[in-house]
Amino acid sequence: MYRNLDECLHQVYKILNVEMTPQGNTGEIMRWCEMKGVIGSNSDLSQAEHHANAVMIANQVSRCLNRPLLVAVVECQYGKLDNLLMIAGVLVAEKACNDVAFAADMLRHIYSGGKQPRRIALMDKYDLHDMTFARRRDKIKNHLANWEQQARFQLQTSFKQKGIIQAA
Repeated sequence: MYRNLDECLHQVYKILNVEMTPQGNTGEIMRWCEMKGVIGSNSDLSQAEHHANAVMIANQVSRCLNRPLLVAVVECQYGKLDNLLMIAGVLVAEKACNDVAFAADMLRHIYSGGKQPRRIALMDKYDLHDMTFARRRDKIKNHLANWEQQARFQLQTSFKQKGIIQAA
């Protein structure tokens, strides 16, 4: 059981991004440690069990949220940027932006904390002034905040009922 929704989703998407198979000599070392009775962590769950738990919770996220858009927003918020183009398409459809490529670049900029691509690079690429860039970014951020709030409310309620997170 997790303490809150942020902790739960952060751990789930962090675990899902980890490679499961041991690389190189790691597998041999792990087998040797198992033979000698060496325990690697203080957790009762193995790596495979942690991964299976994360997959189950990610499936709960998909089932709980009633729109694929909300699932994509949650995944992007926690580092899985696979569905940026879908979100960009919805932003264009809702007239928050007029170009899918710009929307995708802006989403990548927002979700990376302004590191990739940089603000100046986006301003140069799309020939924007500083104020225009700020307005467009804020407009997109407002849409994202609205969707994130909807997703959080639905997940919070569902996860408390299912006992995934603690009821405070």
